[in-house]
Amino acid sequence: MAPDLQLRLILTHLSVLLAALLLLGVAFTVILTDRVTAAHQSDLRYETSSLATQLDRMLARNARSTTIQRLIRHDSELMGKRIILLDRRGRVRYDSSRWTAFSRGTWRLVDLSALHRGRPAHMDNSDRFGWQLPLTVHGAAAGAVALLITSSTGAPPWQRILPAVLAVFGLVLLAWIAIGAYLVRSLIRPLRQVSDALVRARGGQYDHPVPEQGWSEARDLARRYNEMVAEVARSQQLRRDFMANAAHELKTPVALVAGFSRSLTDGTAERGDAVHDAVRCIQTESEHLAHVVDQLFALASLDADVDALVLSHCQPVDLLHQAVERFRSRAVEEGKTLYCEGSGKIPDCLWDVQRVMSALANLVSNALDYTSHGAKVVARVHVQGSESVFQVWDTGHGIAANDLAHVFDRFYRGRGSSRSGGHSGLGLAMVQEVARRHGGAITVESHVDKGSIFTLSLPFDVHETEKADVEGVITRIPGLTA
Repeated sequence: MAPDLQLRLILTHLSVLLAALLLLGVAFTVILTDRVTAAHQSDLRYETSSLATQLDRMLARNARSTTIQRLIRHDSELMGKRIILLDRRGRVRYDSSRWTAFSRGTWRLVDLSALHRGRPAHMDNSDRFGWQLPLTVHGAAAGAVALLITSSTGAPPWQRILPAVLAVFGLVLLAWIAIGAYLVRSLIRPLRQVSDALVRARGGQYDHPVPEQGWSEARDLARRYNEMVAEVARSQQLRRDFMANAAHELKTPVALVAGFSRSLTDGTAERGDAVHDAVRCIQTESEHLAHVVDQLFALASLDADVDALVLSHCQPVDLLHQAVERFRSRAVEEGKTLYCEGSGKIPDCLWDVQRVMSALANLVSNALDYTSHGAKVVARVHVQGSESVFQVWDTGHGIAANDLAHVFDRFYRGRGSSRSGGHSGLGLAMVQEVARRHGGAITVESHVDKGSIFTLSLPFDVHETEKADVEGVITRIPGLTA
């Protein structure tokens, strides 16, 4: 089989064309043969009737046999047909192909009864087509006259028709090939465009979308390819942003630790207060580095689904209260109000308690990070269908519309954070991955200068082998592995 799709399409098109022409030729031949045969039979009936009428008149006038013979010979030459004259017993009295005189010779009997219905009769071991009519003299049977033609004479005149037929078939073939070439090109063009675009994408060029044109399947293929390339380009951009943000996030603590370490080593920090400050800074930045690295490893394991969920029964209200209590003292220190709302009527759930607790803590911490003095942060939980729904809303700065699509990206820091120095930008990404692993979802609603509402929905019963892929919520970073 031809390896090239275009060649296969052309061969298939030509095969169909040849089959169609063959069927058309057979049908044309059958129809033409029937029409020509019918026309010859009609002519035979008419000519036989005319000749029988003349012979009836001549026999009624007792015309001489030579006169009848000349008439038959003349008509035979004029019509180009064989004429046979029979007596009342069915014996051949005269045959234009034999040029015999009228006599009672030894001519054998010939059965021409089939000619009454215009069907083929066999004479001289060959097929003959003809027509026969009786001869009468003064009302009495005097014999019969028959006109015969050979099969080749009654067949269509192919020597005249064949050139015209071949010319018509040739024109049809050329037109069909032209149409086929156009159709093949229209089929192949979108595939070649996608193939060329794939080659460019393999080289890192993602800014050449394929035109969505042509047949419906081609448009669908181009649309899916463009969506795939856009997603790949976005993933590559996220990878670059992740590497840049990770380097930036780790660079400052490492520089501080290195700087204060040199101060302690070379004796620059000589006084007790300076030494104490240096040690405290090293400890603080080391803890921040450890926190960032721990979150990175946690994200990597969640992304790759490496660590199995440690499932246990828990009460959502208790988890939310524990998460809020972690930040109670901080809220008081920063002059913010922190509430926890939830009833004990929520059924127990089967979750990974540590990861859900971490997700809730990140939501509360994020709300405190982006609120100013005197703001309010409320955490609540309620039941919706078969899910527990956690909501954390605040009266903080809010998130701009163009930033909402990036709040779950790694290392994203919104404007207005009150703790920019200690905020890693990984918390919401962690929440998103925890939601994904539990078959839930995380969404956000926000208005600038009015506040934000983060909603975390988790099903009551989660099994490790039953993980939902929440479309439109999950953002993965390719290449990030633990």
